[in-house]
Amino acid sequence: MKHTFYFPHDYHARHDPKLEKIYLKHGHIAWGIYWHLVEMLYEQGGYLLLEDIALYAKGEQSLSERFTDVIMQSGLFDNDKTRFWSKSCLERLEHMQDKREKAAISGSIGGKAKANAKRTLSECVAIKEIKDIKEIKEKKDVPLPTLSDLKEYFIKNNSTENEANKCFHHYEANGWKTGKNPVKKWRSVASGWILRCKDYGKPTIEGRRITA
Repeated sequence: MKHTFYFPHDYHARHDPKLEKIYLKHGHIAWGIYWHLVEMLYEQGGYLLLEDIALYAKGEQSLSERFTDVIMQSGLFDNDKTRFWSKSCLERLEHMQDKREKAAISGSIGGKAKANAKRTLSECVAIKEIKDIKEIKEKKDVPLPTLSDLKEYFIKNNSTENEANKCFHHYEANGWKTGKNPVKKWRSVASGWILRCKDYGKPTIEGRRITA
């Protein structure tokens, strides 16, 4: 079974104006939907897919509509049209990671003899938790860019909106992959596109010069 984590939250969160707004619209079920989603975000490393809303609502159409409203209209979550997340959830996951890594460093002090000693059960659990945190960090990548994000990045790096459009639609069409690998750092991909355009003087696709 995957290791689970305790996550803190403010006891007065129910007084958040955004939560109060959806409470007035959907009643107590709105709070249940919100905390249900927050728990899943912590379990999945901070991000969930918008296309799976029906699964979160267990296939109930009316409930799916309420989930969608809470996610998309409440202002409690951010999204990139593919995934959604909570900024406060990501910040707390980051804090949990830092705290556990510091504890691991502190526990390692004592020399090689202690490091080579037989690990106790509690030490094994701590190591497992650190590995889980690292997996969460790897999953918690910057969301894939919107077209506006790319335009802003291209212009900032002395390129054009036209090239940003080409880059966006190329990678949007292939599922944001380079070869067979998913794109993890979109800024690096964008920088490569810009450099290839400057080197060859013409737009390029995946490093190949367009001759027509």
